[in-house]
Amino acid sequence: MNKPNIKNLDLLIKTYNEMYIETLRYDIDAEDGDAYLFSSHEAHRVYPTSECLEAYLIGAIKNGVQRTLDPNYSDGGLEASPEYLEQKKAEAELDEYLESTEYTTLAPEVCEAKAINQEAVSKEQLIDRQSWTLDQKIDHALGAIEQFYNYYEGKVYISFSGGKDSTVLRHLVRRLYPDAACVFCDTGLEFPEVKEFVKSCEGATWIKPKFTFKEVVDKYGYPMISKETSEKLRKYKTQNLSDRYRGILLNGSEKGTAGMIPKKWQFLIKEDIKISGQCCDKLKKDPFKVFEKATGLKPIIGTMAKDSLLRARTYKKTGCNSFDSKRPKSTPLGIWTEADIWEYIKRFKVPYSKIYDMGYDRTGCVFCMFGAHLEKEANRFQLMAGTHPKLHNYCINKLGLAEPLKLMGVEYE
Repeated sequence: MNKPNIKNLDLLIKTYNEMYIETLRYDIDAEDGDAYLFSSHEAHRVYPTSECLEAYLIGAIKNGVQRTLDPNYSDGGLEASPEYLEQKKAEAELDEYLESTEYTTLAPEVCEAKAINQEAVSKEQLIDRQSWTLDQKIDHALGAIEQFYNYYEGKVYISFSGGKDSTVLRHLVRRLYPDAACVFCDTGLEFPEVKEFVKSCEGATWIKPKFTFKEVVDKYGYPMISKETSEKLRKYKTQNLSDRYRGILLNGSEKGTAGMIPKKWQFLIKEDIKISGQCCDKLKKDPFKVFEKATGLKPIIGTMAKDSLLRARTYKKTGCNSFDSKRPKSTPLGIWTEADIWEYIKRFKVPYSKIYDMGYDRTGCVFCMFGAHLEKEANRFQLMAGTHPKLHNYCINKLGLAEPLKLMGVEYE
């Protein structure tokens, strides 16, 4: 394929926008050449090449010209008109191209790729959506769930942790599909109150990981600071990396500091302690992957972009529904906030785990230290000392969390 004629695309977009009173914009992926087309009403298309996008715009503009000249004209009419024939010729060429690519499963209007239902989201769009009313977010979430469910012909399941977010997710999904599968992974890291609540929820399937938390931290290391930082530290401390990559981990690259270990935590490189973010994969993701492989079901997950920078970046790549990733999934709560979750629970009187009435604003894994350094006192471990003293003693003394917490500057008594 030829190098995209950006100047030509800019002119075509400008012409199209003036003709249809639209605000189309496009973006070309530097790595794979895919052309992304966005519109003001948030329709989203992906074209396998910029040439495909160019052909689509030319056809649409010529149709618009013909429609202006002849009020009785329609896209399917006047088959003998030069404009119509030229558009159909362009489409035929595109169809021929698509037949030799991974996009052959589609029967698109022009050349929309398999990711038609995915929707890349800009930072501005994400912020705007997060400001929507709860009613708007509910409609948006139900639409994403329905889209994902229909795309996979009902072969989906709810990833259920027993926490407030997945509790709302379960309620939303079962408003549409009362018999949707619901799966809970018993990692051994849940509060007793969470397990008690999950048992009270009708129709939940329980699965288990192959390893315990102790086995994972003994082999890979403790989950400290954040998953991204833990994994960077693990790689630096344990892997045979090139000098260039070690330099990026310490100082960043010409693109910025996104790939480096934060200066604040680089002292941990010399500390005699194993650090990693592998516990999430080994205790949560892997058991669900085994379940998905055995059943063929695709997950609907209750994560939100607000949860972390990593989740925000992931959401911006595809929006709520990811169809073309290695692990397709739906995250219909992507634009929600914690305030939305509680408002939904109160409005619809949704039962939830009583752990939240004991002072906890998050449940997650009891022994996880991600983000603990950002909490004000009483933090999660200090709170645990009062509500679950035996569990607190076990994690601090038996599992050895005292040392990593001290290194993070986190009080735990």
